Amino acid sequence: MRQTSRARDAKALSLFTGMPLELANEAVRSSEGEFLIPEANADQRLLEQWVVRRICWPSNSPIHPWGIKYVYPRPDGLSIAVEGDNMASELANALVPRYDPTTGDVYGVPGCRITETGRDGLVLHLLDTDATIHITGIHRKAWRSRLAETDKEMCRAGLRLCSHERPHEWTAAELAYTGHPGHRAVHRCADGSTAWLASGLLRRIGLLRTMGIPLYTTAWTNPADVGEQWILETQYQPLATRASSHHETFLHLLNNEVWGLRLDWTDSHCSCETEYSNQCTFNGRPQLEQAGELQLRFPRRSAERSARLLASPQAYDAHRRVAVRVPARFSPRARVSSALRHAPEPAPRGPARGQAFRAITNAANQATTADRALP
Repeated sequence: MRQTSRARDAKALSLFTGMPLELANEAVRSSEGEFLIPEANADQRLLEQWVVRRICWPSNSPIHPWGIKYVYPRPDGLSIAVEGDNMASELANALVPRYDPTTGDVYGVPGCRITETGRDGLVLHLLDTDATIHITGIHRKAWRSRLAETDKEMCRAGLRLCSHERPHEWTAAELAYTGHPGHRAVHRCADGSTAWLASGLLRRIGLLRTMGIPLYTTAWTNPADVGEQWILETQYQPLATRASSHHETFLHLLNNEVWGLRLDWTDSHCSCETEYSNQCTFNGRPQLEQAGELQLRFPRRSAERSARLLASPQAYDAHRRVAVRVPARFSPRARVSSALRHAPEPAPRGPARGQAFRAITNAANQATTADRALP
């Protein structure tokens, strides 16, 4: 019975995070009863929110949503496997903090410092905190080459690298940008009251591959009466034969009482059964007493239009192969397994837990190195 429970947990973990099943099995075996998609702590949520803000409008048209193959979450950290060296330029431009001495504007992730680890790994660290994000999948040579090019481009544009001026401390520009009342949207981001939403979506990014063929995913924020509203839009080509099932499984999984974000859908517009619109929109608010609101936008594209949107037939085939068909047991009509329990509090940190996470990270690094070619 316990073996069956672990197998179900591993399949659910793989579905939500995008992990390869063998890696999800190892994560379940090492979890020691912990909740497998834990909520990040406050500092970690803030770092993850900043990363989402910076990578959510990719310029290089990655195959996976935001170029992320899978994630491995824990309360005090996150491991992200990106799809390959093609993400070096994207991440160097999106994450490396630099500022304009004339305007005071900061680009990249303020307060973040990036170091290399291993042959194909990066570590993002938020200054004055224990928050970290491990990124694997970019070879050291590709990262260094693109980082050098980015440095030159920034210098020509009159920007200054924060890590060059203060490698271990916040620059005055970063502090002003994240806390100055004139930067209202950034000030709310620094406050972190809605960071749980961005962090929660990032930790469940595998679900974006369950809609059908994922073509392009973006996200942004707007002020809302209940706090900050995150808007997530994913263009996709449906694979379901029944029109109404295009997104119902995704919404069901996102709201799963064990693995999901626990939202109440307050307003919706579904056009699956009509000919007047090719986009469905859903608005959700947290069931718990948390700030924020989530709006999901699902523009559908036909197979013919999907092929035209992508650069080549090979690119279309690569997008098609990352789509995930959801097992029947996870459909809206299936009962939630009694073996899946929501742990009320994360298990305390300790040597055994740290060793388990390092083992998982090492396995992820090996899997990514062996599978660096795009799918």
